[in-house]
Amino acid sequence: MLIEIASFLIINTNQIKEIYVRNANNHSNISSRIIPGDSTYQTGLRLEQERKASELARRRREVLAREVERSYGTGGQATKLYQDYTNNCVLWAKKQTGISHPIGAGGRASIQGQEPKVGAIAVEKGSPHASVVKEVQDGYLIIHESNYTKNWITQRRVAINNFIGFIYR
Repeated sequence: MLIEIASFLIINTNQIKEIYVRNANNHSNISSRIIPGDSTYQTGLRLEQERKASELARRRREVLAREVERSYGTGGQATKLYQDYTNNCVLWAKKQTGISHPIGAGGRASIQGQEPKVGAIAVEKGSPHASVVKEVQDGYLIIHESNYTKNWITQRRVAINNFIGFIYR
């Protein structure tokens, strides 16, 4: 049967365009269904652009993750040291220092003194947060901590006056 294309009608539906043609007997038939959109070449280009954009976004997230983290108001820029999924500052600090007795939320229940010492648990002002003193500098402490940034052990340099006290071994 020979089909003549005398006239055609394109009907748009949600996702499919149907092309109607008339055959020699002047009856309408659906000759084919075409998914609207680009050619194969254009689709390939679009997919490559989407892949590149996704890769660029992933790289940006990685860079941002390495930069300065949030602060509880006690100051200091957080540097990520390594991933750790403890996500509990008290449990992590106790494990690092060997302290086994309960110390309360952020260490607030067990403060033993005001003098910072390497290896002590530092208890911060503001939000209850415990960290481990790694170094005492002129008016500042270098601390390591868990859960300042979720899933990371971080290091910060914080002024000594941002701590309410210390817990010793």
